[in-house]
This record gives sequence, C-alpha cells and structure tokens, in this order.
Amino acid sequence: MQRLIAEAGLQPVEFTFDTFFSVVFRRPMPERVQATIDDALISVNFTRILMRGGVEGVREGVSEGVSEGVKARLVGELFYFLQNGSATRQMLQRLHNVSAATVERDISFLRRLGLVTFEGAPKKGRYVLTENGRSELQRTTVPIRSDELVKLVVKERAEVSSSRTRDEIERIVGLELEHIPHGARRSSQNMLRMLYNMLMRHSLALQGGPQTKEEVLREAINAVREEDPDFTPEYDKDFFKC
Repeated sequence: MQRLIAEAGLQPVEFTFDTFFSVVFRRPMPERVQATIDDALISVNFTRILMRGGVEGVREGVSEGVSEGVKARLVGELFYFLQNGSATRQMLQRLHNVSAATVERDISFLRRLGLVTFEGAPKKGRYVLTENGRSELQRTTVPIRSDELVKLVVKERAEVSSSRTRDEIERIVGLELEHIPHGARRSSQNMLRMLYNMLMRHSLALQGGPQTKEEVLREAINAVREEDPDFTPEYDKDFFKC
C-alpha cells in the first residue's frame, strides 16, 4: 500500500494498531492554499531581509524603505523566482504588466539586497536567486503565523475569497495603523507596524471571519520580540484593548 501511495504522489499514510488497525489517509494540500502559505512566508522573510538591509553576507545592502505596493510586487517576483528557478526582465514585465524601467529598478533593488544575481551571457542570460537569498526566503522557522497558517489549511479557511474589496481592506488597515506610531528608521517599532499591516491584511482577506485587531497586534508584538526580546511596543492603549 505504501509503495502504491508513493507512486501516486500522495501523502504517506499513517497506520495505528490496537485491537484493530486503522489507516489514516491525508488529503493533499490544494495548490491555491499552498501558494497562499508560501506567499505569506516569503513576505515575512522578505520583511526581515528589508529590516536588515540585505541577506547575510551582503556587502552594501540598502537603507531605504519601500512602499507596500512596491513590496507586494517584489514579493510576487520573488515567488516567481522560487517557483520557476529564474526569470528575464521581459518575464517580470509581463508578470505585473509594468514598464521596463520599473523592472530595472526592482532587479537593481533585489541585487543590492543580495537576493538575485545574473547568470549567463549578457543577451541570453537570466536572473536567478542567490544561494543565501533562496535559503532565507524559504525559511520555515518563522515565528509569525506559521502555526496559524497550518490551522487555517486544516479548517479549509485559507483560500483568499473575502467579501471585502481591496479598497475596504486598505481603508481599515490604514485607520488602524494610525494608532501605532512610527519609530526610527529600521527600528523594532517600524517592524511592528509592517507586521501588523501584513497580518491584518491577511486576516481580513480570509473566509470565516478575521481576527480581532488585538489578536493581530499581540501576534505582531510576539514576532518582533523573537528578534528583539527587550522590545517595548508603542500603541494607542485606548484603541487596542490588550
């Protein structure tokens, strides 16, 4: 049975023995749900890389931040690299329907972060992830919602099919972020804002009802404290009833 299951590309079965024996068949994770999780993990890991100014070992790195729109596009490009192994400028242009100049800026930014490099002849080569870039983007020891994402898959709630529009989500999150002040550049306080932004958007986009703003804030604070144990968050305590 195990051989046939493996040949069919299915999840391994689990045998339990008592007076009788039973077999547990695990349903494969739907591709769209897996993509949602992968995208979320890439976004979390990319946020960490941004806060550090680059992957481990990068020489120059970057110090400037990026807007949420640009960040979302960069995460989409990185997900494409992970799924397909490499990309050309033309492929990335078609991916987001943007200009050649925009892709050029994106590639330059990702190269400075130490995430991508160019391989091959000038006219026929392609961009690929660096070894450190691939390793850091695929980290699964992420303390941010990784266990919650698994629960969402088990409960079949992880398909993004919200009744809220993107504009509504933007408005809700924008209003709530007004109650979490900015910090100094590359500070843990700014990391808190970035994580709250990402986690709340993800929560609002899920079926089955979002988390409360207090639950999301607590998750974001705990995640920041994994990197900065002494972090003291600043937020409007009248607005967030934590």
